[in-house]
Amino acid sequence: MKLVYLYTTGGANGDLKSYNKNNYDYLLNDTTNRYAKAALSDGMIKLFSELPCHNENIQCTEIFIDSVHSPGLIKINEHCRLYVIPSIWGVLEHLWPNSIIIVRGGFRNWLPLLKKLHNDRKHWMLYYRANTAHGHWPFWDITLNDLITKPCKGRTGIHIPFHKPVNESIFGYIDSPNQIPRDVDVMIGASHIHNKKGQYNTVKALEKFREIYGFSPKAVLPGGYIRSTNNQYIMDAVKNPELNIEWVGALPRPQLAHLMNRTKVFVHGGIGGQNDRGILEAACCGCEVVITNPKSVSPLISCVVSSIDPEELAIKIEIARIVCNPKHTAEQYLAVNGLYTNAIPHMSGVLDALVNRSVGDASALRSFL
Repeated sequence: MKLVYLYTTGGANGDLKSYNKNNYDYLLNDTTNRYAKAALSDGMIKLFSELPCHNENIQCTEIFIDSVHSPGLIKINEHCRLYVIPSIWGVLEHLWPNSIIIVRGGFRNWLPLLKKLHNDRKHWMLYYRANTAHGHWPFWDITLNDLITKPCKGRTGIHIPFHKPVNESIFGYIDSPNQIPRDVDVMIGASHIHNKKGQYNTVKALEKFREIYGFSPKAVLPGGYIRSTNNQYIMDAVKNPELNIEWVGALPRPQLAHLMNRTKVFVHGGIGGQNDRGILEAACCGCEVVITNPKSVSPLISCVVSSIDPEELAIKIEIARIVCNPKHTAEQYLAVNGLYTNAIPHMSGVLDALVNRSVGDASALRSFL
């Protein structure tokens, strides 16, 4: 069986007739294409690239990004290749008769291909991006939903719980407090600065924190700046020395992981997002996690929950700062959502249930309920 993972789109609109997979069978440097570079640190990529090493039914995994910039391939390991191709239609040339297709994004450009694959009914089609409208499209036999704990029937197909992993070769607890002390009190999110990520709410809470407790905790603000409502307020707060907030910008993933290992409390003050990977990565690194929208976070992850009210959020941050126990937090995370302890065994079981079963086989789908 071949596992085919459609990861993301760079906006390519290539024509099927123009694609020849042999033209793209050359190696890329992992920094040549920005989409490929980002993919290599992603926990989902790590999961699907590792599955052939743990399941004899899976001969190989091929991962696809459609982008006209720097097409080619990256050999992730002996059993997994990541292709950057100028047309998503080129995926058709890579499919085996028993391929299982997992889709993550790229819908505007991919819709004609998804319709064709669905109508052909030659391959099981799975989808990850739970609790969005796309999860109810008719293409999916199974939706991988990381916000539920029990399988259920969807409008079409089956929704099953999913363990969204992090890339543990990059993110993980470093048990060396003498070399890496927890000298940062608060990390304000981990991605680009934007309203839906809620950095503004956390900055307001840190202002209230100073009013309540008479000092400002040491805080770091990762992420690139994007024009958005309230972002100028955030930048003004960074310039205020009394608030003790350092904007560190967009960091390479290993540097972000190192910073998380120096941090006591990770705060995601947003109301949007889908099981934001920053939350999972921070927990895996041993940070206490404070969130303001529990409905968008996996129920497996232990978090301190607050409203976006600045006073309540400030108090919850201080409680988390005091009770911070990095080793325990990291162990607790790995016990319920570890890549090797949970995600790989669970996903392997899902795929095993579909091997040698006809696409849409009702008995195969009922086995998940």
